[in-house]
Amino acid sequence: MNSAFPDLIYNGILLCISIQLIIIGIIKISARTQKTLLLGLLCLIIGIIPFNNFFWGYVKESTFLTILIGGGKNIFLAPLIYLYLALIRKANGPRLIIRHLSIPILIHSTYLIIKIIFKEFYIENYMLVA
Repeated sequence: MNSAFPDLIYNGILLCISIQLIIIGIIKISARTQKTLLLGLLCLIIGIIPFNNFFWGYVKESTFLTILIGGGKNIFLAPLIYLYLALIRKANGPRLIIRHLSIPILIHSTYLIIKIIFKEFYIENYMLVA
């Protein structure tokens, strides 16, 4: 994160928008319908992504924070957008969800396992690896 004044203003605005997206995501997830659940997950993931960038110094040293707000969740954005649009068009739901989210879940969990196992390597060489 750059500490120049315009970047600080931009980061503050982005942080406010991210907090709003997380709140909307939690509200939509609590509605418990299939369309709002997908929309809530999409808002939650998009809202969490800037927190990883802002607090990378803390996230890279904690396994719990890596799982919670760490990188790699960008892979879920395209399938969630597709599923949301498909549900709006009344496509068949549960099989579609399983089919389109299984590969991102597999890739993301593999990423987390490797990152947790080789934690020291990532902490020392995060600029080279990322």
